Amino acid sequence: MMSSDYSGGVLLNLINDLLDLAKANNNAFSINNDFFDLKETMMEAQWTIQYLAEKKNIEMELWVDEKCQAFRVFADSGRLKQVIVNLTSNALKFTDEGGKVETRVSEGAPCEPKAQ
Repeated sequence: MMSSDYSGGVLLNLINDLLDLAKANNNAFSINNDFFDLKETMMEAQWTIQYLAEKKNIEMELWVDEKCQAFRVFADSGRLKQVIVNLTSNALKFTDEGGKVETRVSEGAPCEPKAQ
């Protein structure tokens, strides 16, 4: 059973998503970049939709590479969390009951600057 705090948080996220959609339609969408802990944000995103996994008896696993354990990112943590929640929600929606959804964070190849 979900707690009232948790349910309120889920509802607040839904309302914020709708407000963001309205802002995007009116070209008033904003990005709030700051440094944040990537692993913590990923864990918060997973916690937000844990109840969906429990409803379908789906195991959710978050794996963060050791190199990324203390990784701090300069971006909009709220937007990243929103994207992760949406992607993971879709994965849960299309995963059979009793299945498993894994989210993995690892270091990719460094970007190579290019000019054209």
